[in-house]
Amino acid sequence: MRRLLLLFGLLVSLAACGGGGGQTDTPPGPDGPGDGGTGGDGDDGGGDVFDPDLSYDARADRIAALRADLQRDTGGVALAPSDLPSGGQGVYAGFAEMQLSGPVEAEGRLNADMQLVVDFGAGDVRGRMENFRRSDDVPVAGDLEIRNGEVIAGADPAAGPVFVADVEGTLTDRVGALDFDLDAGGAFYGTGAGYAGGALEGTAGSRFGDLAVIGEFGGRR
Repeated sequence: MRRLLLLFGLLVSLAACGGGGGQTDTPPGPDGPGDGGTGGDGDDGGGDVFDPDLSYDARADRIAALRADLQRDTGGVALAPSDLPSGGQGVYAGFAEMQLSGPVEAEGRLNADMQLVVDFGAGDVRGRMENFRRSDDVPVAGDLEIRNGEVIAGADPAAGPVFVADVEGTLTDRVGALDFDLDAGGAFYGTGAGYAGGALEGTAGSRFGDLAVIGEFGGRR
């Protein structure tokens, strides 16, 4: 968890300084451009349809666009829990990226689509990551579940995550099964908490041994 806090702090610093990739014309998510700042206390309609055939590079372009939009719309300033909507549900569509390090037979980079569902009234966080691909554009079977998530009352976004969750599941590709056990820590950004994003840290077990996993995720309502 200490490493996760350090990763989250680095992401916050990069966002505030305008770090991240360049922008393209096609933002992430199932429905194209979002408004980046709507929602308030009501329920989002949400999006649940991603393109399973999207290439690794095409998704990477959309990830860069989301980073640029978050910086443009919010200045990279994370919201305190007291500034979040008092109720209702937020559904965020976006991405996840991961770097796997360890046994050379299994290490590499992955990206995926992500849906994050936040119940602002109850403070619950859940979701999933799907449509994984390796950086050589080989699809990876399976999903990862985002579960046991909660918004941390009284959290200081300058010092650590505003919400935390577990990310667990099994992916299968050319190296066999990869059993993921990750911690996620993130924050909300923009008017009406229009964006969410954060860091991932943990391990993935493989037949070659355990891999260290670091990454990030982000989405918009």
